Amino acid sequence: MARSIHLWLGLLFAIPILVIAISGTILATKPVMLAYNAPSQDLAGVSVADVLRIATEKNPRLTIERLRVTSENVVLVKGKKGSRRIEKPLDIRSGALLDTLKKSPFYTFVRDLHRQFLVGKTGRLLSLASAVAMLGLLIAGTILLLRRMGGFRGLLQKIGGKTPNRLHSVFGRALIIPLLVTVGSGVYLGLVTQKAIPSGAELRPYYPETPAEGEPVLAHELVGLQNQPMQGLRELLYPIPGDWFDVYAMKTDAGFVFFDQFTGKLLSQTPYSNWQIAKEWLSFLHTGEGSGPLAAFLGLVNASVPVFTVTGIIIWWRRRDKRVVNNVSASAAEYVLLVGSENGSTFGFARHLHEKLTKAGKAVHMAAMDKVKPAYPKAEAMLILAATYGDGEAPQNARRFLNKAKTATGWPKRHAVLAFGDRSFPKFCAFGDEIEKNMRTDPLLDTGIIDRQSAQSFARWGRELSDATKLDFTLDYTPPTPKTARLVLLGKTTYGQKLGIPSVILRLGVKSGRLTQYRAGDLIGIFPNDTAAARIYSLGSSSRDGYVEICVVQDPGGLCSTFLNNLETGGELNAYIIPNPDFVMPSVRKKPVLMIGAGTGIAPFAGMIRHNLRHRPIDLFWGNRHPEADFYYQHDIQEWLDDGRLTNFYPAFSRIGNRSYVQDQLSAQTSLLQERLRGGGTIMVCGGQNMATAVRNQIDALASHLGTSIAELRRHKRYLEDVY
Repeated sequence: MARSIHLWLGLLFAIPILVIAISGTILATKPVMLAYNAPSQDLAGVSVADVLRIATEKNPRLTIERLRVTSENVVLVKGKKGSRRIEKPLDIRSGALLDTLKKSPFYTFVRDLHRQFLVGKTGRLLSLASAVAMLGLLIAGTILLLRRMGGFRGLLQKIGGKTPNRLHSVFGRALIIPLLVTVGSGVYLGLVTQKAIPSGAELRPYYPETPAEGEPVLAHELVGLQNQPMQGLRELLYPIPGDWFDVYAMKTDAGFVFFDQFTGKLLSQTPYSNWQIAKEWLSFLHTGEGSGPLAAFLGLVNASVPVFTVTGIIIWWRRRDKRVVNNVSASAAEYVLLVGSENGSTFGFARHLHEKLTKAGKAVHMAAMDKVKPAYPKAEAMLILAATYGDGEAPQNARRFLNKAKTATGWPKRHAVLAFGDRSFPKFCAFGDEIEKNMRTDPLLDTGIIDRQSAQSFARWGRELSDATKLDFTLDYTPPTPKTARLVLLGKTTYGQKLGIPSVILRLGVKSGRLTQYRAGDLIGIFPNDTAAARIYSLGSSSRDGYVEICVVQDPGGLCSTFLNNLETGGELNAYIIPNPDFVMPSVRKKPVLMIGAGTGIAPFAGMIRHNLRHRPIDLFWGNRHPEADFYYQHDIQEWLDDGRLTNFYPAFSRIGNRSYVQDQLSAQTSLLQERLRGGGTIMVCGGQNMATAVRNQIDALASHLGTSIAELRRHKRYLEDVY
């Protein structure tokens, strides 16, 4: 619901909201300029009578009718000078009349554009509707942001994802409160203009009369005006000449004050109503008038709206390609198709299945797994396509599914699970198996397995599903091939021959095409030939290095690892970058980093340490088999220790006399680990599943002594893993 509200309000009101925001940014520059250019004065220690006296003495031909103080502390005198009517700034120390403040026609134009789109009353209604829409956008956006961050406790976590999504969320988190204040106050002022709520001006103060006529007295000689400081004065109106009933009427910061024109006695005073106070405060918060710094900040807040608009449109445009044609409602569905996907690739398979079932004459409802309904009154079967993420975990959009499955009573009586994964991971398709265990309905067929998005496996499962449902369809979906660049091998360093376990560090350059920007810790997909699926490796370099560096151990029977180990200088391959924003060097540069890896898991750490030119504390714990066979980056590590890019290095080798593992080195350096964690350090782990599990258990036990846990460290992005 919140996502739909956010989307449609943004699309429908994008243009008027942009106009209001841009014009608001321009209007915010006016108070900023006035704060530095207007003839403002220090009013402390000066009474109203003092100002009137010096104004009269220095300007004998001036008949004052009104004295006004602007929000920038500019004192304006209005009246007649000879036969001319004037309103000029007054120097309260010298009594000199200064040059008239000229109104800018440009700011008048922009103000009218901001408030009424240059079309009068109709424009004011549109402006108010746009402000209300913007308020709805912000509220819905806040809900979506809290969902993404896991509630209020997760708001300070690092935000990852693709650039438009990340910018949208980062700006939203930083500016949500100022935006709510700015837009909320705008809505309030718009409602006041439309008389939907009181402004307070309707409640006029009691206006007394002078009780008795007396001898005329100069204004600066009146006791009431002598006792009234200029600080806090907004406006003073003189009595109408010749009308002895009239009084001196004054507006101050506190309210309305009235004085007898002959004696200067206080006749009455009326404080502002709550409606007036609310309007004044909200007007100040909305415009920043009288405060240059606030106006400048409000200008920046308004200027962020185009950023939200552009990034929001990009996000919507990318998502619109994933819309499902002929997707029926849950209540009308004959087949329910649920999808669990971390990066969106599984949705491609699901959309194809949806299309085929629809063509076979069935009404199909497709949704993310977490959006599963309690009941589907017309559904014959539920089909679940679920990817496994990380260490056998549910993908982001399926993490609440298992709990819902345990209590569901209105689901279809039959189901089928198709699990997606990668056989190189120990817990291959583990989440799919977990789904099957928790389903309380009968299976249509055994759990299907898709390894690395295999089109052949998907087609085979489709034939089994067609037979089980008695529907005539064929699945012939082929996942889209990512855009690749052609890389050429620049050089290689070989290891492991003595142990019979070959491995290499490869440096490649781009021969043709283009790689997207990448950082050490991002991933690269490599195609060993034109038909094989891509294999994924961690990057040990960044774009600024000018080369791609990976570390590969040859897997017996492994097509891609064998291809890469045998690749000679000048050899070529196709590759593409996969951003891995959850495993990059922490952005807080002074905080320490503990890097823990084994085998080829050292590659991303090498790329990060290489650019640690500011010498933030980095401790590297790394293990492999033998120092004379596969000591990756040995000479580089010594250089980094010597020049300060690496603080400490704790190697562990498992095939020497005094064998040890990474976990042993961690146990030996418990004091250092505790010191780093107390200092706000981040732990990064890269390597195989067995090592990562052992390290995780060890760190969790250590963290418990410090009053925290792995879960808490992960929530604050201080425990990062890249496990394969």
